[in-house]
Amino acid sequence: MGAETLSNVAAYAPFKTFLNSLEGLRGVVPSHINRTVWPSFSGGTVSQLITTYRFLGLIDEDGKPTRHLSLLASDNVPARQSELRQLLQRSYPEVIAINLVNATPKQLTDAFLEQYSVSGATLQKAISFFLNAAQYAELPLSQFLTRRRGRRKRGAQNKSRSGNTLDKAEMPQDSQQGTTRTIQLSSGGEIALRVQFDAFTISQTDRDFIFGLIDELGEYEREAATSAGFSRQIAHAIQQSRESVTDDDVPF
Repeated sequence: MGAETLSNVAAYAPFKTFLNSLEGLRGVVPSHINRTVWPSFSGGTVSQLITTYRFLGLIDEDGKPTRHLSLLASDNVPARQSELRQLLQRSYPEVIAINLVNATPKQLTDAFLEQYSVSGATLQKAISFFLNAAQYAELPLSQFLTRRRGRRKRGAQNKSRSGNTLDKAEMPQDSQQGTTRTIQLSSGGEIALRVQFDAFTISQTDRDFIFGLIDELGEYEREAATSAGFSRQIAHAIQQSRESVTDDDVPF
């Protein structure tokens, strides 16, 4: 990846981690931002943070802090929100230009693909960072960008393999993690479904398709469990019947 491509990588650190990194600088902003500033963070996390800081103009190419970083690391939350709002408007001019007040997830995704060197999981992380940062900075966003995609009429609770209820908050919501569901087939073998998506950018069609698959797997598993339980009951009844037979009952 060349220097030109690297400089065009949009911020993609987890936004909560970004805020935590600012808390660590509150009151004392170092003269140089490097890996030693956050010793408790992993190397990968620090790399994401430095890319994010550079993209937002919080540090220069050499890692030297700018005045914007001091403002974001202050105790004044309204001032921090105002400063971040200005930084977003300056750092994402092409994204802002699509009119976020009525923009759709597809428009937002297309803007990121056209303007920044991000794709796949990094694209999803970059969009997630932007949306979370925009909400924190109170930047007006359309309801299509802010509504949660995990909500379903039948999806408030789903059945787990053991039959216990699984709250929708435990269903896959984050592109960084992913969730795998494995069930046993009645004729032998197993099938696994791995789900990984960004709740902020997934389309309605994809959401319905994914949760439809999850529902079908759950229904199959419940029916298989019921059938297996019924078979066990019959086998147990036959065994008890055989054990209760005495010599007088034998016809020959």
